[in-house]
Amino acid sequence: MGWVLLLDFDGTVTPIDVGPLILSRFAGDRWIALNEAWDRGELTTAERAEGQWATVEADGAAVHALLDRVPLDPHFPALVDYCRGRHIPLWIVSDGFDFYIERILANHRLTGIVVLSNRARWSDGRWRLEFPHPDGRGEPAGSWKADVVRQFQAKGARVVYAGDGLSDRAAIEAADGRFAKGKLADHCRTQGIPFLPFESLVEIHAGLRVLVEMEEGPDPGGAPEGEQSWAR
Repeated sequence: MGWVLLLDFDGTVTPIDVGPLILSRFAGDRWIALNEAWDRGELTTAERAEGQWATVEADGAAVHALLDRVPLDPHFPALVDYCRGRHIPLWIVSDGFDFYIERILANHRLTGIVVLSNRARWSDGRWRLEFPHPDGRGEPAGSWKADVVRQFQAKGARVVYAGDGLSDRAAIEAADGRFAKGKLADHCRTQGIPFLPFESLVEIHAGLRVLVEMEEGPDPGGAPEGEQSWAR
């Protein structure tokens, strides 16, 4: 299959974390203690989210109005175009929620992108959440993302993964090429996991091009020495 690119959404495809943006706007400070407990491994993703979203004092229309002002990384459309031109699967794998990912992508006229995430809907006066990819208690947050990496690898693909948070740890450990920032970069440094740091998707685009064009491009010998140390 060649290369596959899997991207986290909050803080990776978007420059800000959308879930915390919604919570900070509509839930006051009540969500923070639950987030800290999740950081310590005391709550599963589902337990954290159920508690946090129960405190959101806004309906779907109010939340959507906020989402309509959320930007994407400005380099994301060019990365999507590159992957489509090279027939590289690009999937979003997020421990956030489908309704805001899909709305933000649609606001930027980006369609046809596979999104794997949790689900949330405003219904009968409350937010109703679903977790089709749950982590069990004691498992690392986001461990289901590593399953997606391995499913592609089982088909012969090599996977580049990019993310920024604790829910990306299992996936980046399983991946063949790694980009990280924030808490995920700290984790990689602590564990001695090779990766490339990034601040925007332009760096991921450049790194992916190096990998792909080493194999398919006209000048495989043109990459700087050591450029592939973050990929296996």
